[in-house]
Amino acid sequence: MALLAEQWNCALFLDHGGDHWFVNRLPGDQWDWCNAGDLDEHHDFYDASLVIERHMRQTAKIPLNPFEPCRQDAA
Repeated sequence: MALLAEQWNCALFLDHGGDHWFVNRLPGDQWDWCNAGDLDEHHDFYDASLVIERHMRQTAKIPLNPFEPCRQDAA
């Protein structure tokens, strides 16, 4: 899952393994993949990134079709 954060000039990602990371946008709509990584506690947007990460994780749990009832596995 990806979230383009235009105000921060980056994109935030939640990968298949559940890791949350970012990549900065470069001029010409390119991405700085070589320097992609975690937002550490010293980053200006660290506190906000924790809130966004929580919302991304909650959103990732929504079924592909939210109107389809969840199936219960038979025991």
